[in-house]
Amino acid sequence: PPEVIESVEIALHPRAHAIVGGPDDTKRSAATLVERQFSAHYCAAVALGAPGHLAAALLGGELDSPVARTVDSILKSTSAIVDAALPLDGCRLTVRAGSRDHVSTVEVPQGDPVRPLDEEARRRKWRTAVGDDAEGDRIAANVSRLLKTPSA
Repeated sequence: PPEVIESVEIALHPRAHAIVGGPDDTKRSAATLVERQFSAHYCAAVALGAPGHLAAALLGGELDSPVARTVDSILKSTSAIVDAALPLDGCRLTVRAGSRDHVSTVEVPQGDPVRPLDEEARRRKWRTAVGDDAEGDRIAANVSRLLKTPSA
């Protein structure tokens, strides 16, 4: 459980660190939606402290109070370091809990020019954003109609 997390260290390739890793104080205090999306600290804290809320948090949703407190608690002990041996599209996550280190290598998600999404992945990402319900269907239909409308 998140309450036993003592610290989180995120090791990143130097170029990735320059974008999402530092400085630690700035990335820990990400307040706006864009700042959160470019903070490895925030993404790790939400993923660890509030599984299932990451997409909502990074798409503009607010976390409810208990979840936000858990994320804030983890954020305080989160830091990012540079590791030039890591590939640009990966990071090493070390979570210290119960006086033990738990290490995992995490691959950066697809969705950039180097690693584009395939059609199915785009559809899943879109449905995560708009919802997989009647309202999501309505939004999807409106967007499709707009994209098919010739521009003036």
